[in-house]
Amino acid sequence: MASIREVRPGVFRIRVRVKDPATGQWGISSQTVEGTKRDAQKAGREMESAKDKGLLRAGRTPTVAAFAELWLAGVKHSVAYESYRGYSVNVHRHIVPFLGELRLKDLSTAHVHAFLGHLLEQGLSPSTVQYVRAVLRMVLERAVDDGLMPRNVVSKVKSPKIERREMLTLDEPQARLLIEQAAETRLTAPVVLGLMCGLRRGEICGLRWRDLDLEREEASVVQTLQRQTGEGLVVQPTKSSGSQRSVSLPPSAVAHLRKWRGRQREERLAAGPAWRGGDHVCTTPTGGPLDPCGLSKSFRRLADSLDLPPVRFHDLRHTYAHLSRRAGVDFKLIQRALGHATAAFTLDVYGHIGAGELKEAAATIDRALWG
Repeated sequence: MASIREVRPGVFRIRVRVKDPATGQWGISSQTVEGTKRDAQKAGREMESAKDKGLLRAGRTPTVAAFAELWLAGVKHSVAYESYRGYSVNVHRHIVPFLGELRLKDLSTAHVHAFLGHLLEQGLSPSTVQYVRAVLRMVLERAVDDGLMPRNVVSKVKSPKIERREMLTLDEPQARLLIEQAAETRLTAPVVLGLMCGLRRGEICGLRWRDLDLEREEASVVQTLQRQTGEGLVVQPTKSSGSQRSVSLPPSAVAHLRKWRGRQREERLAAGPAWRGGDHVCTTPTGGPLDPCGLSKSFRRLADSLDLPPVRFHDLRHTYAHLSRRAGVDFKLIQRALGHATAAFTLDVYGHIGAGELKEAAATIDRALWG
């Protein structure tokens, strides 16, 4: 049975005897709980249950800060660079400053509630706080698996409510204008591939001519190009196995890509020995691969010059999905083109119904009934 002692008003120390399966030695696993005696008793039962399952260890557990660093080191080479960078930023910027000194076993739902509330009070958006919560949950899930704490306290704390915001996309005339104006610039291939094929920025920058079959009007998405801190531009596999895919190229997109390839060949001849490129579709004037960050900045300048809405380059992908949906393309086909893991995810992101579509549906019903 767990031993429970009130060390000061509202603070209880719980101790459970644990046997090390490797050495056969007995030790003590302890936890501090803030709250009522009933809260302490509940925590004691959870520790006993974890002990019975072999998930509890004797001795002092590491602090949240120390374990979070170990967790980051463990996932660094098993997730995409951008995912790891997001995890690292949230651990060091938010989790460690507020919770870092607490020991894992002493962490409670009250601490997590206070932490998330603090982030919201600091002005972080609910979606950002939800992401921080998700990172903390993953860290503690590993701690539970390693027997360092009996349960994941984050699972008992709800995420802040997020209000769905309307995605910023271009309509058909704006999309046509952008494609036409980009045709005479270095952005012609990125704009066409993003707006007409739904590719991600890193996928576009990583695309090579060998990945395109213009005769069959197909593109094979097999790698991405990203800028990594301290490493420069790095080629990596696609975001997930589902992201590695074959994408159909619209005939007009093929025409734009053929024209761009001709211009790129002229640039190569003009550059002579200064040409340092390989086989990338999107390149600098001297043939180097196009930096994804630089692409975003150049696109922003182009969009501003055309008085378009304040769209990001990534919003071209949203526009592709939005226009495809308006044209009646099946969600399963949109999912495959975008490289999403499931059609359900695509439906959740792009399945919202606008007022115009509701009016169109009402008119359709009216015509069906009355002709």
